[in-house]
Amino acid sequence: MLYQKALILTVMVLGVMGVTHALEQDELMEEGDIAFLSPTRLKQSPHDVPASVTRITNETIEDLQILKIADLFKYVAGMVSADASGNQPRINYHGTSGLVPRRMQVLLDGVSVYRPSYAEVTWPTLPISIHDVDYVEITRSPSAASYGANSMMAAVNIITKDPFKVDRAGLIGSVGSQSTKAGDGYFSGEVNDNLRYRVSVSTYQDDGYDRNFVGEERRDGTDAERINAKLSYRMNSDTRGEVFIGYSEVLSELEFRDSGQLTFPDTTNDSIFLNWDLYHAFNPNHEIKLNAYYTGLDHDIQWQTCYPTVLFSENLRQLQFQNPEYAQALVNQQFPTGGSSADDALRNAVLLELNALGGAALSPTCGFVNEHGTEKKADIEIQDTWIVSDALRFVNGLGVQRQSLESETFLNGSVDVYAYRVFSNAEYRWRRLVLNAGFMWEDEESHLEESEVSPRVGVNYRVSDDSTLRFVFSKAIRTPDILEHDRNWNYYMRNMTPNYPLDGREEGYFYFNSTADGLIQSEEMISREISFYTSDSHGFFDGYLNQSYDIKVFRDSLGSLVSEKLQFFDYAPTNTGFVTLTGAEIEADYVIHSAVMADHIEKIRLHLNYAYIDNETDAFYERSLHARHSGAAYVIVDLHNQWFSSLSYYGNSRIVNETFDAYEWGLGKRLAFDDGDLVVKGKVVYQPDKENSFVVSDTFNVQNNYENAASYFVTFDYAWR
Repeated sequence: MLYQKALILTVMVLGVMGVTHALEQDELMEEGDIAFLSPTRLKQSPHDVPASVTRITNETIEDLQILKIADLFKYVAGMVSADASGNQPRINYHGTSGLVPRRMQVLLDGVSVYRPSYAEVTWPTLPISIHDVDYVEITRSPSAASYGANSMMAAVNIITKDPFKVDRAGLIGSVGSQSTKAGDGYFSGEVNDNLRYRVSVSTYQDDGYDRNFVGEERRDGTDAERINAKLSYRMNSDTRGEVFIGYSEVLSELEFRDSGQLTFPDTTNDSIFLNWDLYHAFNPNHEIKLNAYYTGLDHDIQWQTCYPTVLFSENLRQLQFQNPEYAQALVNQQFPTGGSSADDALRNAVLLELNALGGAALSPTCGFVNEHGTEKKADIEIQDTWIVSDALRFVNGLGVQRQSLESETFLNGSVDVYAYRVFSNAEYRWRRLVLNAGFMWEDEESHLEESEVSPRVGVNYRVSDDSTLRFVFSKAIRTPDILEHDRNWNYYMRNMTPNYPLDGREEGYFYFNSTADGLIQSEEMISREISFYTSDSHGFFDGYLNQSYDIKVFRDSLGSLVSEKLQFFDYAPTNTGFVTLTGAEIEADYVIHSAVMADHIEKIRLHLNYAYIDNETDAFYERSLHARHSGAAYVIVDLHNQWFSSLSYYGNSRIVNETFDAYEWGLGKRLAFDDGDLVVKGKVVYQPDKENSFVVSDTFNVQNNYENAASYFVTFDYAWR
């Protein structure tokens, strides 16, 4: 479109003078401001950011006693989790939901952990624990499109702890309800003044829900083991670098995969994560960054199942490829007609085979099937930041990525996809106005008919020293994942018992096959947002109060959506879905220092958020993603005697047939020793409705049940100085 081309040309003309990383622009920040980096890749005050951004710090994580990364989103406007356990967190924000948010970008130290092959982010496979997190920035809109495809609804940037800011060593242990057991150990050290490292090892286990919808014991537990290391080095005053290495091995219990299963289809994921950043400053106003990363995941899932013997007929499988209607008619014990002579010949061959099998045709054949897969992603990016003046800054860059997936079941082989991108952002200041403009150009070989452009324009007007009005327009896309575009879905059974009667085969294909047509294109989202941000600090009784508010109204138009439930016997993805989201969000934060009961209370932190989302769509599975009302609140009190306590609430209104709310109360004590510090803390989680049900189809309800409405957790955290 003309406006897109004009915007891109303008930014590129301005951007030829530099190429980019975010420099430490403290001179552009107000005293006391939080510095946000995620939305534009430029370090910015919240008054200058062209988006609503939420930051959750390690201090808040520890004091609220959050045990899993997915549980963070319960405290972000519009993202409240509908599952307090986090075993299947249903993130409610702008079209992202479930354990695998396919329309939300997730970054680990700025590197995407989004799995493009499966269009998902699987939280338990991240190679870090919640205690490795320094802070998390959540951009609650597509305004972070500079991170590429799939940054549609939000971008979550998880920043791990800097080795230069970590205690010498520590041990953390947690136990609690749902058979929860978690342990962390870490240590850090210096090789010299310019080289420091941090190493963390962690485990996590839980049994998930207690009962399923028919009252049987629920199998949805998690057993994770993780290790990661971060190395920070400074070659000289102009050049520095970071290396991150992570590995995780996660066993996830699964109850159900198919109606004939004899064993449970438990899943094992082995993940590796390698990231290298190199920064070089040409001068105080110009810095370049080189990033290279590799991620790999081996996904193993196998189970034993049984189906009628005739369904492993090679003739029936060939007929399914040649004329699916003929094959389905025979499976339904009908006599198909009207096809070609070749169809009739295969039909007759199947009928002869049925006659030869006799009674054995419908007797069960059992064996092992799998959904194994190996996914790899490699990426190289150059980013350059240039500060022309206090009024003008640029960040520009380009990158290339190779995605690959190998799967016998889902692809009957392997697929490689190469993706290319160019991005640019510019910030210009004029009196009380800040203009942010940028775009991301992307192309994927074989997956896109033509390249895609995601533009963003934001105008921030400083109404007063403390308050800013934002006007933002942005566009983002989600490219089709490998399985949506290239799927060739087959099940191959091994160790058949009994062997196939007519030829003695011990293995063979199930007759049915699902194949993607390769016509799926990108989903698109256009967002319009008006928001108001204010923050100030002033005297409050004998102390002082810091307060901030972020209020926004928005209208998001999502089109070309893949809104179908993609199942083996009904695999027909289309780009016909649409959603219009209209709503408002508010986040408010207060920090009261030495003002209320000052002899006893050192600090009080208060947080409140609320979101209203009106969802207009004709697609059932899109309707099931959004609660009209959701919100959360917490208060954390720090006492002078090193006791601290927290109280929180989060909940949402009905999402189709699901409502949810929960209360948490925590209490802790910090103790000092000669060689270290010990924190002992515990919390209670109370769910008024211990039965959590949600719709997974138009006719079938799944229920998740706890035997008790209250859950209990205790944590011990010891750090050596």
